[in-house]
Amino acid sequence: MSTEIPPPNIPLAVARQRIRRSSRVLAAERVMQVVGVVSIVLHRSSRQWESMTDLPLGIATLVIMSVFAVGLGLRYYWAVSHKSFVAENRVSLGVVGLWFLGVLITLIFGGGSEGRFGTINNISEAAIFLRTGVGFVILVRWISSGGRNPAFILVASFLVLVAVGTILLMLPRARAEVGQGGAPFHVALFTATSASCVTGLILVDTGTYWSATGQTIILCLFQIGGLGIMTCGSLFALVSARRMQVRETAFLADMLETENTGALRKLMTSIVLFTATAELIGAASLWGLWPELPWHERAFHSLFHSVSAFCNAGFALMPDSFSSMQTRWQIWAAVPALIIVGGLGFAAMADLGRVFRWRITNRTRAGSVNVPHGRMRLGNTSWLVGVTTLGLLAWGTCGFYLLESAALMQDLTVAEQASASWFQSVTFRTAGFNTVDLADLQPGTKFFGIMMMFVGASPGSTGGGIKTVSFALSILAVVALLRGREQIELRGRTIPQSIVKRSLMIVAMGIFCVLTTTLLIVVIENQPEYFLDHLFEATSAFATVGVSTIDTASLRIPSQFVIILTMFVGRVGPLTLIVGLAGSGDNGRYSYPEERVMLG
Repeated sequence: MSTEIPPPNIPLAVARQRIRRSSRVLAAERVMQVVGVVSIVLHRSSRQWESMTDLPLGIATLVIMSVFAVGLGLRYYWAVSHKSFVAENRVSLGVVGLWFLGVLITLIFGGGSEGRFGTINNISEAAIFLRTGVGFVILVRWISSGGRNPAFILVASFLVLVAVGTILLMLPRARAEVGQGGAPFHVALFTATSASCVTGLILVDTGTYWSATGQTIILCLFQIGGLGIMTCGSLFALVSARRMQVRETAFLADMLETENTGALRKLMTSIVLFTATAELIGAASLWGLWPELPWHERAFHSLFHSVSAFCNAGFALMPDSFSSMQTRWQIWAAVPALIIVGGLGFAAMADLGRVFRWRITNRTRAGSVNVPHGRMRLGNTSWLVGVTTLGLLAWGTCGFYLLESAALMQDLTVAEQASASWFQSVTFRTAGFNTVDLADLQPGTKFFGIMMMFVGASPGSTGGGIKTVSFALSILAVVALLRGREQIELRGRTIPQSIVKRSLMIVAMGIFCVLTTTLLIVVIENQPEYFLDHLFEATSAFATVGVSTIDTASLRIPSQFVIILTMFVGRVGPLTLIVGLAGSGDNGRYSYPEERVMLG
């Protein structure tokens, strides 16, 4: 609804009356939207209920979409400024327009196997859900731009995502077995949390327990959870040509770990294009892994695992993950590439792309008198991300090979041992896939994996952990202390003490969370012989990795709820801490006298 001053040719009283009428129509649309979503969920909740309610629910969805169309028309007619109305409701107009076009095409050419009525019903349901999703994103953006606590917004958005995912996964339609009812609450909650927090820990086999509907819900959860609620909201702002508010821009800049708020719009466009391109290329690369499946199932499997790898979610539709495919080139090349790219962070990738384009441009212009004499450099964040990632990948590959080449992998060839070590080095840090049976790992390898998982991915990425930059700054802080330096200097720059303190706080918080989770699981399970496995499970949950050396379903239900909480804290905790500390606090204009304390 427009808030502009009415044009001179419209009296103020008439403008106010139009605004009141538009508000009533908008309220009626929102009520119908809620009714429509509830009706669709009930309609699709089970196959038996669906067959009984096809006709009345089909008529209801058609009426609801008709109300939306009429409501938009009335609000456009009563709008003070038609141009502003179109700009503010561009997406809603597009949804209604696509719905009308789909209905018209169906009436003219028929609806295929489902008939005209069934196809129109499906189009109407999709339009209602799309409009509801748009409304939710608008609500999140409105809250984030209203001066509210960013930490609260972040936690609340993920809570809503988990709650919606839990409700949808509890529907009987989401289960593969017909007549068994919906999934138990704790199974649905665990799976929804694991998917939303891009972890990958599971209580039931994803490929056999969940139906195609349930698997699609899980896919949507880790796609949204990987990119982040606020990122999706800002992408909507770009698509609908809306302006991002100042507070929203600052909040999103902290989320994506970028200081250049002026280039944020360009970064957001790059994120959506890069994500879509990477996931589609990944899906095409994985197409050959399932030649025995029909083409539509191969397409779904390829897209599911491509998105899962890029978002570092670790969900797989095979019971053994990729263990039976470890020699295929897609497993040791395509999947690790998706994991690494998704775990580098969007800001770092944009910085790397900027420097790469600059070097290519200057190389093609070599010999020209107009070539600039300056040299474009990577930012310290991108440099730390690149160096630390390469170091951890090399360290993880060599470490896993040395620890398991004579044990778990003794029956494999040297090439197979190298590829398995490389794959586990990549997936240990954040992804959650595996090509070997992790339950048979040596104790030393399990502890080595715990260290790799704790570090995790990079800032602003889809992965978890304390992040590579926090880990690198912690090491540099120790080195600076050993050298007697009070500040960290890197590539001719001084790292601010506030950033160093934040990184140390993130590391300390991670250690506290992992140890607390391990303590609770050890006490609940009362199985001392599995202490290392419980520590492995706790670290995997906090770092949102998803690998496990035990059957997570074998844990008692209280332990499973502890894992649920840890996954949630691991996903939003470090981000919340960064955003909460991002503001410039009041340091005070005074200081107390110093007094030394003994350290040991």
